[in-house]
Amino acid sequence: RRTRGESFGVSIERFGGKGKLVEAVKRFAGPTSSQPIALTADDALLAVANADNNSVSIFDVRRDANRKLAEVPVQREPNGVAFKPNGRKLYVANTASGTVTVIRTRSGHGGRQYAARKHITVGTEPYGLALTPNGRKLYVTNARSNSVSVIDTRSDRVIKTITNVGFEPRDIAITN
Repeated sequence: RRTRGESFGVSIERFGGKGKLVEAVKRFAGPTSSQPIALTADDALLAVANADNNSVSIFDVRRDANRKLAEVPVQREPNGVAFKPNGRKLYVANTASGTVTVIRTRSGHGGRQYAARKHITVGTEPYGLALTPNGRKLYVTNARSNSVSVIDTRSDRVIKTITNVGFEPRDIAITN
């Protein structure tokens, strides 16, 4: 049974000595690579990067509604988008700005509300985004920096930069 705001996925449990539960981790069962479009794990929301007008459009696609809910301004030349497994945050790679925008989705009076909450500075020309299956880290490819930025999704801060990953990395994927 799912509760409100919980994403689809599988639970992985690790047991220690004497059968004692050591760790239980919920994992996102959907894709974790980014494209100019992203779908939430429950197939309810679709996000589309609009590089021509520096925005992201968010659509309700449940039961083939295909209804536009919002168009959120971001920074320059949005390219990749990725939802957190629970759908409460959307990350947007802004290629020309060298940033990742965090769009917080929340339910409020009159329905869901979407707003750019933060712009995180990463390397030069970020393109691809990939979340870890548990949604705790976001990896961002930086084409002109030849690097990958690692963002902690709880604090929405860069915690590490992996350098010399190859010439102009643009895409990234993480498997379950």
